[in-house]
Amino acid sequence: MPEPDRFSGLERRLAELRAENQRLRSLLRITNGVEPPPEQPTLAPVDPGLVTNASPPEAKLALYMQLFAARRDVYAYHWENPRKRTKGWSPVTRDQFGKGSLWDRRPLPLTAEVIARHLSNTELFIGLYPLLPDATCWWLAADFDGPQAMLDAHAYVKAAASLGVPCGLEISQSGRGAHVWTFFTAPVPAADARAMGTACIHRAMGLVGAG
Repeated sequence: MPEPDRFSGLERRLAELRAENQRLRSLLRITNGVEPPPEQPTLAPVDPGLVTNASPPEAKLALYMQLFAARRDVYAYHWENPRKRTKGWSPVTRDQFGKGSLWDRRPLPLTAEVIARHLSNTELFIGLYPLLPDATCWWLAADFDGPQAMLDAHAYVKAAASLGVPCGLEISQSGRGAHVWTFFTAPVPAADARAMGTACIHRAMGLVGAG
């Protein structure tokens, strides 16, 4: 490859990576273009051992925290405005209605107490940020909505099984959608997790088309 063409290809790839990075930042809506503090602890999972229905609440909470390991310096909550008929997710901060970046508004940390409230209180729904500071994650979720949500979700599960990817299917709270979860035994590069999910989706599309 001629030298100018090689550098042109590298520049295009760099531009693509920058665009992807910005897209992920916008999707997560965490930093608002401001770099977060250097120390970002994660919710380190602790193996609770075998957990059953008869296990104490502490063991069940530990199992949840092990499966859904995430950043613990920030978490989101689900809000609704009946008057405006709007709803969404926002980071929980000490200055909830202040201006400036997320870090200027001082996000509240994710704690075991917050998770316990989420699991036991139907009025509190929290959202986790799975992308860790080192660009790894502990789990992957595929979200399915629309009139064919369950059909698509089942196709994804079948495709994942054919690729040797273990996953669990969950009906969403509304009853009209579904989530499919894959949990890792250790943090994996988020890019690899995304590539795995993409492969499952592509195979699932083939299964649905064949049906």
